Order: sequence, then structure tokens, then C-alpha cells
Amino acid sequence: MSEEKVLSLVKSYKHVFATEDGKRVLEHLVRTYMLKTSHVEGDAYSTAFNEGARNVVLFILQKLRINLEELREMLTINEEDLDV
Repeated sequence: MSEEKVLSLVKSYKHVFATEDGKRVLEHLVRTYMLKTSHVEGDAYSTAFNEGARNVVLFILQKLRINLEELREMLTINEEDLDV
């Protein structure tokens, strides 16, 4: 993909997720696929599937250039929400 197309795609990501609906969807994705463990005891396939979903959310955050501190502020995540 050319640099121009990459920059255009990043601009599109930022445009979509800057809207109120986009922010709500991003928060839902983060809370659903990132705040809970992806590991499923004794089920490597489910764990791999969950990791794939988590990876998609990480990809979106990377395109938006959002780091974990910004994400915490944006979502007002409490420590008890984190599944560590």
C-alpha cells in the first residue's frame, strides 16, 4: 500500500472514531475484547479466537495513535474494570 493510501486510511479511521457513534463503538470494543482475559482454560482454539478479536482492537487503536494512558482517560477505566 502506498504511503498516500496509508495516510488516507489513517485519516478515515480518525474521522470514523471521532464521531460520538465511533467513540461509543470503540469503547464497546475495548471493554468487550481488551479488558477481560482472552485465555480460556483448556481451550486453545477459543483462546486463539479471543486473541484475534483483541488484536483487531489493538490494530484500530494503533491506527488512531491512541496509547494506553489516553485510552484510560477516554474511557475512564477504573482499576477494578481491568482483568489482570
